[in-house]
Amino acid sequence: GASFKEDEGTWKGNDDGKVVNNQPQRVMDDRNGLGPQGGYIAKITNDAREGEMEENMGQVNTMIGNLRNMAIDMGSELENQNRQIDRINRK
Repeated sequence: GASFKEDEGTWKGNDDGKVVNNQPQRVMDDRNGLGPQGGYIAKITNDAREGEMEENMGQVNTMIGNLRNMAIDMGSELENQNRQIDRINRK
């Protein structure tokens, strides 16, 4: 890679040191998080166990959605960090 050169202007660029006015934006999809209309599992006996399984699947769905949103946020933050690194490397 390129060799690192140190000079006074390295850390005094226009883009560095500015106040951050925005944070990574979450991209929301248009699904409402309620799961499939017929439920996650096929109801055969319609007993409490099936109800509990359905509720558990809903909780798993919510957790996976949260993980997805975290991954989107991390991707956005990584893009911002990479742009910052590119600006520093150009100096």
